[in-house]
Amino acid sequence: MTIDELIEHYYDDLDGAITGFSGDTDTLDITFEYDESFQGEARIATIRCTDIRECTPHPGGVAELARPADHPLLWQHTQPHQILAFSSAPPNPFELLGRLYHAHEQLFGRWRAPRDYIHATPEILSGGHGQLAHGPEKAIQSYWQIAQAVLQCSVVPQFMPKDSWQHILFDEAFVICRDVS
Repeated sequence: MTIDELIEHYYDDLDGAITGFSGDTDTLDITFEYDESFQGEARIATIRCTDIRECTPHPGGVAELARPADHPLLWQHTQPHQILAFSSAPPNPFELLGRLYHAHEQLFGRWRAPRDYIHATPEILSGGHGQLAHGPEKAIQSYWQIAQAVLQCSVVPQFMPKDSWQHILFDEAFVICRDVS
């Protein structure tokens, strides 16, 4: 059974669980067990992830198994990165940061913390110049839309990730890697 077939046929009532891990520095094998079998296949699957970039799974039950093509977790690894710089002080630094954090929550939900990309503090903003944020293009463009209303700011290209990455979600845990099978 392929990983795509497992994901397509998996649903919460199968009571799936991550029951073990094995591998080395480049490969992670995740043992995934479920109650019923699909098309006569065994009820234990090994999900192999190679060239791991980020990894958060832990043993336990899994209600949802997914591998979306586009996801906020992947943006760090697949989108052009940019810096959002500013050269004026906002009238109210706390209000600006609140708006930026709200925009961040709308983009990333629980998947990435604001501190991963937003680096300005009220003190830095009051100083009138510096780096407001850096990160993937979708995040920086969203922050820029908010910041440019109260600051003189500019977006500076940083780098474009060269590799292709994918991920698999186990509820709120995930693995980002080059290949999942």
